[in-house]
Amino acid sequence: MNVAALMYDLPEPILWSIAQVEGGQVGSVVRNANNTVDLGIMQINSSNLPDLEAFYGVDRRLLATRLVHDGCFNIKMGAWLLKRRMVEAHDFWVGVGWYHSHTPPLAIDYIRKVSQAAVRLYGDGVFQRPGAAMNRLHSEEETP
Repeated sequence: MNVAALMYDLPEPILWSIAQVEGGQVGSVVRNANNTVDLGIMQINSSNLPDLEAFYGVDRRLLATRLVHDGCFNIKMGAWLLKRRMVEAHDFWVGVGWYHSHTPPLAIDYIRKVSQAAVRLYGDGVFQRPGAAMNRLHSEEETP
């Protein structure tokens, strides 16, 4: 986790917190109701394979295999994806939510889970509370 955090200028505790919420392991492939799969430790969704393929320059089938079986690679790609979501969102916590889903209710629930995991792992105050991000996502949810 340390190397991935350094590579993408992320606080290491957020990666550990996401990994705990995701519950993935080396070798894990979880099928979703929407015909996607979540791969490896960071449970990277297969819908992200085209972006990872463009970034990494490797065929998505090889990427999927590495994401499932190479824990270090999976964590690094999860960190890259998280950083990308944070940059897109212009917000730490919204980016965390978007790591899971761009659908506001799902992102809000995920932020809640990750922030609670961070408190369990590192104590209160490890990160600024996600209140502003939750408010932003609630307002996006209400916008037609």
